[in-house]
Amino acid sequence: MGVYVDKAGTGPAVIFIDTLYPTSDHVFKSRQYLLDTSVGGYFLQTGKNEKLPIKKVATTGEADSILNHAYFLKSYFALSHSLNSCFPLYHYTFRNGYVAWNSVPGKNQDHYAFISRTDKAVKNIEDSTAREQTRFSNTTNFILRNAETIPYTILIDSLKTLPAEYPSSSRYFSEVVYQVALVQPHYFFNILQDFYAKKELMFAAVAYDKKLVRLLRQTPGTSTMKKAFFKEYRQDKLATYKVIGLYTAITIGLILLL
Repeated sequence: MGVYVDKAGTGPAVIFIDTLYPTSDHVFKSRQYLLDTSVGGYFLQTGKNEKLPIKKVATTGEADSILNHAYFLKSYFALSHSLNSCFPLYHYTFRNGYVAWNSVPGKNQDHYAFISRTDKAVKNIEDSTAREQTRFSNTTNFILRNAETIPYTILIDSLKTLPAEYPSSSRYFSEVVYQVALVQPHYFFNILQDFYAKKELMFAAVAYDKKLVRLLRQTPGTSTMKKAFFKEYRQDKLATYKVIGLYTAITIGLILLL
């Protein structure tokens, strides 16, 4: 066994599983390992004569708890990989496993019964999440397929059904805003007005693309939203330049000191 180490927590990890069979009163063997309990301390000996220490537990419940914890975390890692592979504009974090473990009942349940219970619980999470993300994906794909011709009323009604979240969790909203702005730049400022409470998300969705920003600047009109966007954009650029300038000054200072 090994250990998972992450900023969200730590936990045991099953690296591989092997079965040792008794060959005498004190010796247990498999193809790769040997355990001799007649010598002082418990060590697992490999085929290369390496000795690995063995963690001794007082009860089978304690052993089951360790194995269950490892299986639980591994299940959430697999769940994260599966969902994120199917829905690239969504991010399900494996760190949910660390949080969920804290409230799991029966941590020392028989390991095989725990596996069955965990598999069912994780499958329920995967199925319910997949149904929701499928709806979001279908809506996003519909908008993107029709981005050049979609009427604004249909666009805004569809956009309201998508989660307006930061890209680290969900990118449906940001992706739609960006792609629509590319082909119908005048829509961007209308969307900004309708979603002004989410202006940070909208700014972040387009501000990194300098060509798109120039296209938005060339859009006819001097609406309040257009002025607000470019005021924010100029302030962000100025802040970036100040940070770069400060970093450069510090670096030069360090070089001079050296």
